[in-house]
Amino acid sequence: MSRADDATGPVPSPQPWGWFEPTPAQLREKLTATRARCGEDSVEYAFVLVELGDAHMVQGRLSNPAAQASYETALKIFQTEGQETPEVAWLYDKLANVKQSSGDTFGAEADLKKALALWQDRPPDKLRWALRDDHLTRREEDLERLRKVNAFKNRKPPEL
Repeated sequence: MSRADDATGPVPSPQPWGWFEPTPAQLREKLTATRARCGEDSVEYAFVLVELGDAHMVQGRLSNPAAQASYETALKIFQTEGQETPEVAWLYDKLANVKQSSGDTFGAEADLKKALALWQDRPPDKLRWALRDDHLTRREEDLERLRKVNAFKNRKPPEL
C-alpha cells in the first residue's frame, strides 16, 4: 500500500484542540443555566458574562459589540458588590481593550484611567494582588499612547 492509497481514505474531521473554547454558544448555555440557578444579579452570572466576553475576544471578535455588552453587564453586577473590587478594575481594563479595538479611543482612555486608578490607589494586599507589575507598567504606557492619539484627534486644523 502506497502513501497515495492512504491519502484516498476518508479525511478525518479537524479537531479544535480546545484552543478557542469555550465557544460563545457553549457559554450562552452556561449563562442560561447560571441565570436559572443563581439569578441575573448574581456574581456567578457576572463571571459567566466575563467568560462570554473573553470568548468573543479570543475568537477574533475583540471589537464585537457582544463582548462589550457582556463586560458592561458584568460590570454593573460587580459594582453592586463595591466600586473598588479587583473585578471592577479588571472589567474597566477589558472594556478599554474592546473600545480601543473598535476605534473608541476616548472611551478606552476613560476606562483605562478608571482601572489604573483602582489598581494604583490601593495597597498591594487589597487590589493589586492579582496584578503583575509588568501589566501595570504596560497599561500605563497604553494610557499614554491613548492620550497622544486622542490629542491628535482633537487637534484643530491650522487657520489659513
